[in-house]
Amino acid sequence: MASRPRCAQCVKCQIAQDAGLIVAPCMGGFVSGSVVGGQLRTRTGRYKAQAVIGMAVTTAGIFSLSRLDADSSWSFAISAMVITGIGVGAVFPILSIAVQSAFPYRLLGTANAGRQFFNNLGSVIGIPVMTTIVLESFQQELPGHLSPSAAGAMARSGQNLGEGLVSGVGQSGLSHIPGLQPSAIPAVLHAIRVSLAVGVQRAFLLSAALVAIGFVVTFLLPEIPLRQTVHSDAAAPVTAVQG
Repeated sequence: MASRPRCAQCVKCQIAQDAGLIVAPCMGGFVSGSVVGGQLRTRTGRYKAQAVIGMAVTTAGIFSLSRLDADSSWSFAISAMVITGIGVGAVFPILSIAVQSAFPYRLLGTANAGRQFFNNLGSVIGIPVMTTIVLESFQQELPGHLSPSAAGAMARSGQNLGEGLVSGVGQSGLSHIPGLQPSAIPAVLHAIRVSLAVGVQRAFLLSAALVAIGFVVTFLLPEIPLRQTVHSDAAAPVTAVQG
């Protein structure tokens, strides 16, 4: 999801504050999926079917995000974000619930800490990998979308557009490149948007593949009865033995 605001800012030419709003549909879907999923778990006492369906919805949503390009409509992007948010919202709380139901009360702290550790570890590994895919794909694709004169001017300037994406690339930034004609700047901006969109597509495609693997693994998730109390099983009263 970290790629969506940057994609909106550089691919769709939105200002930073508007680009940040692109995650709002995903958050709305996340909240809706969590609320509805929580009600279903409370009423049925079961979570495996919800986990399988949620992973399927998440896979479909992320795959839809991988189809976004520089010419995609906002309605398609928002729909894909909502679908992804609903799927993630339905699945995410299940991880905590399954852990709390599988371990005895005295080990809940250790079990939850381990679950959170692996969640954070996945984020620490996943975000740099996806960002590298976006930037490397961008650097590889950009020369093929530029005219020879524009490509030569960009090469002679020594400007690293991959790093420039951190602060956004606009017409004002490109106007300072020696040898780049003002009339060529719109074509260069279009090449930047198309190249960046290719990188984002590849990152989301890899994400969809990983989530699809998680969808298959979800079928192996055991259906453990949900814990009905917060009291320890070892807290039962002890009857003294009469001598």
